[in-house]
Amino acid sequence: MNFKQSAFRAFDVHAKGSIKAGDLAKALEFTEVDPDEAAHFILDLDIDGDGNITYDEFTKHVSLDKFSIFVFDIKEENL
Repeated sequence: MNFKQSAFRAFDVHAKGSIKAGDLAKALEFTEVDPDEAAHFILDLDIDGDGNITYDEFTKHVSLDKFSIFVFDIKEENL
């Protein structure tokens, strides 16, 4: 499993193959990411605007450099 797959699975808390935008927003609250930047990031991810982020949407817009900071911050907080 590659980094993007692992990151996606970490946020797919309902194991339905998509990440609810609201769940991702809540998770990003536990990081040092500016709330406005987080909101913009989520809007960019949810391409079709349905409130769910599919794996395809996720991989099209997630930069490993930028998103890895979010993931590692969250994982460290929850250890």
